[in-house]
Amino acid sequence: MNAAMLSDTPRYCFFPVHDPDAGVWQVRIVIDGMEAAIGTSLVALTSDIAMTVADKLNRPLGWTRESWTAFADGRPPGGSGGVTGGARS
Repeated sequence: MNAAMLSDTPRYCFFPVHDPDAGVWQVRIVIDGMEAAIGTSLVALTSDIAMTVADKLNRPLGWTRESWTAFADGRPPGGSGGVTGGARS
């Protein structure tokens, strides 16, 4: 998928991913149908802070932590598990 193929109302969420080279957590955007996540300028020093930032950004979009982590990991919302980075790092 490329930008021209993106719908006017895409399903997306914000998702923290650890960057071991920089030693920080980056908040990225995961869009349904795209293989890779889109980077942002949002960074956090700990996973707790990154998860809180993602929660706050996802809440107005209607995502619970369980649903956005499932979506970002490529699983149907409502599944078990958490943030793994999956194939969308």
